[in-house]
Amino acid sequence: MTFPQAVFLYGEAQDITLTLPLCRTLAALGGVQYFGHGIAASYGFAGVAGMRFVLLESESLRCCGVENAVVICKQGVVLPGTIGYADRLYAVCSAPPPPHLPESVEWVGCACGKDATLALSSLREDSAVAELCRPLPLPGGGNREPGEFPLRHGVPPEGYPMLCCAALELLFGVC
Repeated sequence: MTFPQAVFLYGEAQDITLTLPLCRTLAALGGVQYFGHGIAASYGFAGVAGMRFVLLESESLRCCGVENAVVICKQGVVLPGTIGYADRLYAVCSAPPPPHLPESVEWVGCACGKDATLALSSLREDSAVAELCRPLPLPGGGNREPGEFPLRHGVPPEGYPMLCCAALELLFGVC
């Protein structure tokens, strides 16, 4: 039995700028079951057994002990330093990494500047290209090498949601 890939969306409930873009991207990457703020929904494949991802949205993240989990922080939200890290945790954030980042955390900074792992290199009305600035270890092994990657599953309307979707595509897609 294979378990779906765990993705956590962390931040205030009233900030919904990432929710639908992430659901749509994960649906295109294999299907997702979404749980958050009293809502449960499925996007993608019809059967639960076929879902590749589970997305949990929460204002609180006290502990994460899921191997190869992805935590996406809403824009400006800082990853809590006390959540307890699993074997490998991917943190997708706009904020800079905390000063004492454990080795088990793979930081994916989605912003412009020196801490950026992923940035927008081209943006048009109907397309976008993300630039990966350093090698990115993948959950299944191996690395995604630096370069430019067109976004494949639609373009969210804003820069940070677009970069978060690009991070998921780079980690789990076939770029």
